[in-house]
Amino acid sequence: MTKTAALRVFYDGKCPMCQREIAYYQQQRSTEPIDWIDANKNPSQLRAAGITKAEALARLHAVSTKGEILSGIHAFHAIWKALPKFRVLDICLNLYPLQLLMGHLYEKFLRYRPTLQKILEK
Repeated sequence: MTKTAALRVFYDGKCPMCQREIAYYQQQRSTEPIDWIDANKNPSQLRAAGITKAEALARLHAVSTKGEILSGIHAFHAIWKALPKFRVLDICLNLYPLQLLMGHLYEKFLRYRPTLQKILEK
């Protein structure tokens, strides 16, 4: 009775943008199992993964099927690798200069995320 290992993705379920993005990903066909875990509702799973709630709410986190903790653009890369529709983004992130650029853009986005969330909540 072994359960197939799944990519575990920790996201902020109270963030309107995050909710929309994760809901979209959940509708896509996946080549491997993905467990979508709201960091606000599953503190025990966060602890088991070695991720604090503050870390999980600050940026996207995932745990690979090998148990590796992935954060930020690396977590997105794991998601996109599992979703055939995002194959082009997966390939782009295999190119180091594009990985750096996308990582930098994600870091910039994180600075403005609280403001964007407030705008979306109105």
